[in-house]
Amino acid sequence: MAGVLVEKVYEPAIRHAAGLGRASGETDPDTYEKAHAFCDVLVAGSGPAGLMAGLAAARGGARVILCDEDFAFGGRLLSENCMVAGQRGADWAAEAVEELRGLANVALMPRTSLLAVYDGNSYAALERVSDHLAVPSPHRPRQRLWKIVAKRTVIATGSHERIIAFGGNDRPG
Repeated sequence: MAGVLVEKVYEPAIRHAAGLGRASGETDPDTYEKAHAFCDVLVAGSGPAGLMAGLAAARGGARVILCDEDFAFGGRLLSENCMVAGQRGADWAAEAVEELRGLANVALMPRTSLLAVYDGNSYAALERVSDHLAVPSPHRPRQRLWKIVAKRTVIATGSHERIIAFGGNDRPG
């Protein structure tokens, strides 16, 4: 009797209060894919450290996968005024990406986020294939889940400055 009361009275009331209802029943019109990749060096992040790691490994003959969650490679070099190897950071990043793009042993994966790391140096990565398109192609998937197995990995995802809080630290000058 108590089980019926919980199932018929309390559970619907709790679900309604929490904003939980029934699933719409509509099927997802988008398609999704799974894929596998193997490499010698997986580079996560395409700022200056990631681009340099990718270049060094690729020039040495390693099979390289360079992935970044952004649509453009270069990280902060694209938005800050800095110099790298005697030229503007954005220009250096563009040249590095062009060199990487021209190498047969390099796979560039923009719009791809590493999600997890597993035993055996295997990684899960989510590539957003057509999320950014207003009208995606009917034959392209929305997203692709990658299983990447790498011999070595370089994590070059940048850094965050953590300001030490003290009295008056936010005053100008």
